[in-house]
Amino acid sequence: MPHRDRKFTKLQKANKSNGIGRGQKDEVLATQDRLQKIIASTGLCSRRAAEQMILEGRVILNGKRVIKLGVKADPFSDEIKVDHKVIRVPYNKKHVYYVLNKPSGYITSLSDPFERPIVMDLFPRDMKRLIPVGRLDYNTEGILLFTDDGELVHRLTHPKYGVRRRYLVRTKGIIPREKLEKVGTNGIFVEGVKLKDIVIDDIRYSGSATWFQIEIGEGKNREIRKIVLALDAEVSRLKRIAYGVVYNRIPPKGSFRPLTSEEIYDLYKMVGLERPESR
Repeated sequence: MPHRDRKFTKLQKANKSNGIGRGQKDEVLATQDRLQKIIASTGLCSRRAAEQMILEGRVILNGKRVIKLGVKADPFSDEIKVDHKVIRVPYNKKHVYYVLNKPSGYITSLSDPFERPIVMDLFPRDMKRLIPVGRLDYNTEGILLFTDDGELVHRLTHPKYGVRRRYLVRTKGIIPREKLEKVGTNGIFVEGVKLKDIVIDDIRYSGSATWFQIEIGEGKNREIRKIVLALDAEVSRLKRIAYGVVYNRIPPKGSFRPLTSEEIYDLYKMVGLERPESR
């Protein structure tokens, strides 16, 4: 048996009664840590105090009370409660943050039952588990963020925070300038729902195609394509060119780079999280 499988089997036994399933393997190992360390990382108490809480039976992991030390958990996927209150793990200097320039022809998924190309194929296999921030559909290209920072992912993708996304659009068919400008001014109804707070600019024409940039604050499934369809045209190319403050130094298509400390700080600020410590 390979060493990694032995390690995982041992970890499974240690957490058998604490909600960690058999099918997680390497992904689970990537973010596992001792409960007392996770609790202390939230700023709730010291690690020694967290150990005492565990021994007193005040900690619940995935619905089951923990009363001994040594149990590990995933702070991003497991539910941890102290005194019946869910704890949230803030920024940790071990977190990683990347921007990928996604090519078309890839699915934004961690796996695919039909064995189609997925965005994770563009990262080294030995990298720790990453979570895509939202999604780009199969034929859409451009900026896609990845991290293992679960709270940041949650906030960046939640409509409440309205993080702006900007796209470059090319359409089949001419969309009159007045119609595009009206969308920016008044919004547009798509499938019975009015979409607003839309910015459209850089409108230009080439042959039978219309080019423009559009900025939105939510990013619902296929929203840009539905807007264009409501304008009696069809998207022939769609590329995300900005996600919040991330728009500079975008790597070549199919490549990725780490986010800078400044980009990470600014993303945190946008969604009301405490500024992370220097990396």
